[in-house]
Amino acid sequence: MAEKKEARRIQTEIRHVLVKHWDPIGINDEPACWDEYDSYIGGVLKLLVENGSDKDLAEYLRRIARERMGLAPDEDAIADTLKALREIPLKKDTRAEAKLTLRGGVTRMGRLSGVRETKQSGRPLRRAVTSLSPVKTGPIQR
Repeated sequence: MAEKKEARRIQTEIRHVLVKHWDPIGINDEPACWDEYDSYIGGVLKLLVENGSDKDLAEYLRRIARERMGLAPDEDAIADTLKALREIPLKKDTRAEAKLTLRGGVTRMGRLSGVRETKQSGRPLRRAVTSLSPVKTGPIQR
């Protein structure tokens, strides 16, 4: 339970960083829109948990801006975002919990890229098809 709380804390911090530092469409002043980037949190979390390089994180953010939003990436904003993301404390046990969440293919706030098949806690093999596409947020469905 504590690990899930910690994973949620990290996702919330990633959301805050994306809105405050990256913010390619300018929603920082509109609290009602702060969930706009939630579908990208899973990809950022995956890169952080799996020790992705700054180059990998920057390319992920550039690709979203270009391909999903049709915008030119702001390199200064990306640099600020990377610095802020690296300041988010990740505990060792949180990394393990986040990896379990990632293996299921769905985070509380968005989906990850790729296709994964997993067997979790004695449950039958299931397939999670995911993409960079925005998804509705809500509780994890099992």
